[in-house]
Amino acid sequence: MLEARSALKATWILIVLAVVGCTRLTAQDQEHYASRLYPVPYERVLDAVIMRVTQYPMGLADADLVKGVVRSHIGKTTPNLDATVDYQVTVIMRKEGDRTRVIPNWHVNISSEPTQSDLRLTSIEKHPLFYKEFFDELDTLLARSTAK
Repeated sequence: MLEARSALKATWILIVLAVVGCTRLTAQDQEHYASRLYPVPYERVLDAVIMRVTQYPMGLADADLVKGVVRSHIGKTTPNLDATVDYQVTVIMRKEGDRTRVIPNWHVNISSEPTQSDLRLTSIEKHPLFYKEFFDELDTLLARSTAK
């Protein structure tokens, strides 16, 4: 009986460590998810980023094709991220030779006034899943568009 309890306790500890480990990114992962350089033409990346931002419940607010900035509305993020406050994602893209750099920036609205917003940049350290799931889905979209 005591051995079974010890084994169960050890299993729970491993599960907790695995879950906690999944919500943090290593320094290498943070660099990988803070920005990404794609060997894909700018226009194709821009289309994929617009599609990605459109997938969020906040929806697409605007896209400046010349400046390479795509922005969502301020609103709740995806349900699987358990967000309880309003967020906005702004994605900056720039050409680097024949490649395209993508940099997502997440902002949190800290205003308590419903008619005003006070957006503050939130870091990858605080919300690593925002950045990870952004790029994971963007990679999928770009792979689909490249396969066509």
